[in-house]
Amino acid sequence: MTRSATGNRFRTRKLSTKQSLAVLRENQIDFVEDDSQRNIPQIETGVERQEEIEHHLQAVISAHQAAAIGSKDTKKVFIPTPNTNELSNEEYSKLYPERYRQPHTYIKSSHTVEDCSGTLYCMSEADDVYLAKLNASRKPTLPPITEDEFESIVELYENAIQVTQPYLSMDVANIIPFEELEHAFENILDSNLRAAAKQIYPYWKEQKINRDGQSIIPSLKFEQGNEKDDGDPYVCFRRREVRQIRKTRRGDNYTTDKLKKLRQDIELARGLVKDVLQREHMRRTTFQEEAKIFELRRTAVELKRKLNIKDTDEDLISKVRFFPGLI
Repeated sequence: MTRSATGNRFRTRKLSTKQSLAVLRENQIDFVEDDSQRNIPQIETGVERQEEIEHHLQAVISAHQAAAIGSKDTKKVFIPTPNTNELSNEEYSKLYPERYRQPHTYIKSSHTVEDCSGTLYCMSEADDVYLAKLNASRKPTLPPITEDEFESIVELYENAIQVTQPYLSMDVANIIPFEELEHAFENILDSNLRAAAKQIYPYWKEQKINRDGQSIIPSLKFEQGNEKDDGDPYVCFRRREVRQIRKTRRGDNYTTDKLKKLRQDIELARGLVKDVLQREHMRRTTFQEEAKIFELRRTAVELKRKLNIKDTDEDLISKVRFFPGLI
């Protein structure tokens, strides 16, 4: 293949002042003895530059270039690869031993300890003082009330009052007595703790009134009713304001036209209904008059029979009168 024949395969690009040309030194140009191979483009091997010098890869590239030129002395060259044999379980276990260990940081549940066990109520300093006084006033034969028992009793009160009086904050003075909340401790507390719950009830009621009927257990703070305080950083999940639709003159005219058309349609329907009602009234009057005429004719026939009057019965037949121009 001559150089002219090879050059026809590639389109020469026009030089442009907007596109910069690469300037290469002599040592940066690959030396090729055969002039016909200068126009053969470089083959993209798909491997790194350091691995292109591998013997088998260079042999395959040379064979491919020779086939592109049209050489007949081409040999089938391939890159040797190791054979893949199926490994037995014993050989696999030797090569890949089982070294897996259960990690200590494996997350099994996202619940906190308080959600899974324990109570949500935590005692305050005032609760500590009250509990100390309560244990001091109890009989020596009775065991003292622990902090966990006190917290569980207060939580039971909160759960029971939330079910029985969910709107206690609207009227704090009418809080239900202990007898109506006693059913919440039936299958949960023993007899000693039930007696302790009865003693704790006045203190819990006082704390509930001081909180204006709100829950004693700390919770997220929300906006109450129509109150809105943008300056309070502890308010969570603020309500979104609904903005009114901007009114334009064009929208007002469109709305007015729709209302006018609706009024016209309603008035037209009202007129049609009124005409239909008037027609039905006239038909009813006509039927009543025809019934009266029929009764009078029947009476006239009976009188003729009694008086033995022989005459034509044309006056007893309804004569339909046709008016010209009417159908």
